[in-house]
Amino acid sequence: MNELGVNIIPARSPQAKGRVERLWNTLQSRLPVEFQIAGISTPEQANRFLEEEYINEFNKLFVVEAADKEVAFRRLEDIDLSSILCVKEKRKVDAGGVFSFYGRHFKVIADKNQPPVPTRTQITVCISNITGIRVQYKSNLFQTVPFIKPKKTKLVKAKKEPAKHSLPETHYYKRGQILFPKLCYGEATRKSWRCSMRFSLGNTQNSFELLDFSLIKGLAGII
Repeated sequence: MNELGVNIIPARSPQAKGRVERLWNTLQSRLPVEFQIAGISTPEQANRFLEEEYINEFNKLFVVEAADKEVAFRRLEDIDLSSILCVKEKRKVDAGGVFSFYGRHFKVIADKNQPPVPTRTQITVCISNITGIRVQYKSNLFQTVPFIKPKKTKLVKAKKEPAKHSLPETHYYKRGQILFPKLCYGEATRKSWRCSMRFSLGNTQNSFELLDFSLIKGLAGII
């Protein structure tokens, strides 16, 4: 209504629209009685009765001449009603001039004398039973065509096989058991204890024999 320059004054109570309410009361109370008197039983008979008899008689009884007889209607000048009297919703075009509308995609088509719609711009989608789906950007109207977006394909990366590492022949895990004799935990502990005792007590046979065997066993357990 704002685009047409019409100012709406809402009637928020029955008293504010009494003329209309009185008309409906008159029609609802009088018409059923008139139909019964005329013997009307079908919608076709009712429409013929209204056109030929009742409307003229009703206007003679209740018509009121306007105080100002000047016509208040204005002529349409350079106004496209199909772009105004329609459903409008906001959308945004992508880099290719395509927008999504309720699960479908449409592409904006510009004529030769129209500037193209900039990318990533908000547009107004006009839906009408007469003109279909059109796009409005600023003061220009653009036609649209259905568009099917190609599906995105995922690139499958080739799996890299783990590199195989082979140990050299001289590695301990391959030839260590042959080059070096196996030692159990107890034997290795005793050898290390003997070496430490030789350095601390001196490398003498007599000093080593003076030690009690039970004491040596206890020290070895601690070590």
